[in-house]
Amino acid sequence: MSVKQIERVYEFTYLGVVFDEHLCWGSHVKKVISKAGKHVGMLGRLRNNLTTHSANVVYISLIRPILEYCDTLSGRCGEANSQALEALQKRAGRIVAKTSRSSPAMDILKWLALAERRREHVFQLVKN
Repeated sequence: MSVKQIERVYEFTYLGVVFDEHLCWGSHVKKVISKAGKHVGMLGRLRNNLTTHSANVVYISLIRPILEYCDTLSGRCGEANSQALEALQKRAGRIVAKTSRSSPAMDILKWLALAERRREHVFQLVKN
């Protein structure tokens, strides 16, 4: 039986989830924000050519799945990471609703906060 040296890595991506050496979610959240942020920027550039309904469909079908991918795993990602994800969703909400920073776009669109949706996903996972 031969002995192989296991290579030490500080981050490892498996099925789109980034694991770091401390099993913290900072690297994963950073990747998610980067990827989803590009899509939010694209939505912002296209927004004047879309109805509110169409922009909402684009968000729900293309951006929100990126933000929620494996959220039952990374649900306890820390307050700063959670706030960063929420801030990106709020930015997308302002783009979809064509509102300013001071208006409640999330309420207008009837979107739940990502943290609330994570809780629902965990509940559904445990229930089934």
